[in-house]
Order: sequence, then C-alpha cells, then structure tokens
Amino acid sequence: MTERKSDEDLPGTTPLGIVTGAGGLPRFELHVFLAGSSSSHVLPFGGSVTVGRSRSAEVCIDDASISRKHALLHVGSTVLVQDLGSQNGTRVGATSIPPHVNTPVEIGVPFVVGAVSVIVQPIGTAPVGGAKQPASGAPRAPGRMPLRDEVAALERSRIIEALAACGGNQTKAAAMLGIPRRTLVLRLAEYDIPRPRR
Repeated sequence: MTERKSDEDLPGTTPLGIVTGAGGLPRFELHVFLAGSSSSHVLPFGGSVTVGRSRSAEVCIDDASISRKHALLHVGSTVLVQDLGSQNGTRVGATSIPPHVNTPVEIGVPFVVGAVSVIVQPIGTAPVGGAKQPASGAPRAPGRMPLRDEVAALERSRIIEALAACGGNQTKAAAMLGIPRRTLVLRLAEYDIPRPRR
C-alpha cells in the first residue's frame, strides 16, 4: 500500500469530519458482499489500496466479473475510487465511472466493482455525515449500514451474478435465485440493473 500524507492533490475531496486514527485521519473498512457471504478488509489510515482478482491485490475478490487489477481506492480524509480500465467497470450510484478518474465514494453507501457490491464503513464510529437514522428513531449500531441497505446491496449483487451465470436469460436467473421472473424484472428496475439484450 502506498502511503500518502494528504489527499489534497486528489480532486473531489471533502473532509468527513471523522477523527479516529493517528494524524486525524479516519479509519475505514471495506465490506465485500459476494455469493451470499461477506468479508471485511481494514483500510489504511492513508494511501492507496488495489482491488482485484489477482492474489497480489491488497483486497482480493475472487469473482469472474473482477479484473486482475480492477480498481484503486485512495484513502485519506475522504475515500475515492478509480477504475483501472477493468473489463466490467465500476459503478458509483447509477453511474459507470470512466477509467482512471478519481471519483468520491459516499461512506455507508454501496458501490459496485464488476458485479460485486462493496461498501466503505468507518470502524467503530457513529453514522457519518448526517446519515439517516432508522424510521423508529432508535440509533443504529456504530459502523454498520442499515439492515435494509445491506440486504439490498447483497440482493443486487446476487441478481447480477445469476444473470451472468445464465448468460442473461432472465427466466433461468429467476429460477436460480428462487424468485418469480416478474419479481426479477421489478428488481432490475429497482436496482437500476440494465436488462440483458435478447
């Protein structure tokens, strides 16, 4: 991991106002949701982290949709993601980001690397930047996204994986997921997943 003292040289940075680590920099972890399971990777206080399928990547994700060196996370007082010209791209929100462009990642909001949903969360801190509390008004567990968002990120990832495994055939993908085809079509629209071409 390449250490960096400041992220001021990176465009699109806005301080998050979280101080949990040495030098006033925040401490984050990356959660990866893959095939019904999840894993967590502690990110450095500052520097760059490669994400890819290669065993040499700091965050190795063993999935066919991930390129050997897929993306780069720049960690400092903000977190930025840069797609490294991967075959299946990186999406932040509904937007596929262009290769080699630093793009801010909203803390606590899932983004997609290849077909895998990932999320950056602060370690052991309260919700970030005015994040919404649950409707009940009860505080959520520190460092965790709301369960609804976590389930949605996992469901989106599973749908993308099923479509890829079935060559885009929605009927077969729905059967693999154990849901009606109509439900799958509704989820494609809800999660802004492009419908496979026939």
